[in-house]
Amino acid sequence: MGKTAVCYLHHAGLDSSFPDERKQLITAALDQRINTVLTSSMGRLFDAAASVLQIAHENRYEGECAILLEREAEIARREHIKPPSLPFLITKEEGVLKLDPRPFFEAVVDCKDRTKTGALALGFHHAAAEGITEICEMLRSCYHTSDVALSGGVFQNTVLTELTLTLLKERGFRVYLNRLVPPGGRRTESWTDLLRQRTLEGRQHVTGRKEKISCALQYQEKS
Repeated sequence: MGKTAVCYLHHAGLDSSFPDERKQLITAALDQRINTVLTSSMGRLFDAAASVLQIAHENRYEGECAILLEREAEIARREHIKPPSLPFLITKEEGVLKLDPRPFFEAVVDCKDRTKTGALALGFHHAAAEGITEICEMLRSCYHTSDVALSGGVFQNTVLTELTLTLLKERGFRVYLNRLVPPGGRRTESWTDLLRQRTLEGRQHVTGRKEKISCALQYQEKS
């Protein structure tokens, strides 16, 4: 099992659910905070899910585990396999919204022996899309905007992106996707440019100038 998966399972209190010869060493390092770092990367969550579902345990190239997890989900979707309900928990700590995957891992432990891997992989993608959408709903009620930018490497995942787009559009959000640059984690400056463009457009009546920055494209349904 991948180290990231062991970390997530330890956090969820599910250490005994999956065997790994390095478990004792990894959990001791986590408990003592030795050579550990905190991460908010959703990519690590995909790595852990792929490992727990016995799809892949190690990235031999960047994003391999997430790609294989997506492949299993896409196959299940094409075969019209109904995914199980695998919800995430949304919490708020010190003003920060967090997507807690513990309910997902608990559900997987409970049903993995009687549920197809592809169905669980698809269920994971549905759970992630629903969690993202719910967080967007909470942010909209706080900041009074329906504009949502989907970016970051995780949105190279077609299954996740399509599921999330569908949910957001159904709830009246205006969704923006990367257009000229890929949605990698290093491309957040594109969205800074977009916000700058909107600010400039709002001041156009003062300056008489309009600056175009085609870094993003608002999602539209195919005709």
